[in-house]
Amino acid sequence: MSDGDKAIAGGSVVVLVALFLPWYGIDAGGFSDAANGFHRWGLLAFLAWLAVTSLFVVRHYLDDTVHAPALPASDAVIAMVCGAVEMLGVLFVALDMPPQYGLRFGAFVALAGGAATLLGGYLNRARPHSGTVSRRAGTPDSSVPQDRCHRRNSRT
Repeated sequence: MSDGDKAIAGGSVVVLVALFLPWYGIDAGGFSDAANGFHRWGLLAFLAWLAVTSLFVVRHYLDDTVHAPALPASDAVIAMVCGAVEMLGVLFVALDMPPQYGLRFGAFVALAGGAATLLGGYLNRARPHSGTVSRRAGTPDSSVPQDRCHRRNSRT
């Protein structure tokens, strides 16, 4: 496993833990309320976590058994985008929370996890992964019959 893969895996674990921690809350005169990452814009971070984790598991642990379709971007770019979206989810929570509420430590933990995921994608940017379009650049897709590829290319 490369350093980038370790950063993606570590960042994903951190974001998963952070989703269960309080992201924003209020303490006022004996009244206390808090919301975790599964509320409001935190769901955006959850969906990005789900995407990057699914891709990571398929590429690293199920690559021999599951035939994943070619993606329009490399795994590194997808990890960077998902890390950025995880961080945007935290930012949107901070901007959209009720005015009397304050940020809690879960939001900062999720921000760090998203940054680690983004960094892992950045470190992997020069390393192509199986199933990406960039790896097959210039070669026809094996799932398309050769005669269809030839006809499609001959029309242009």
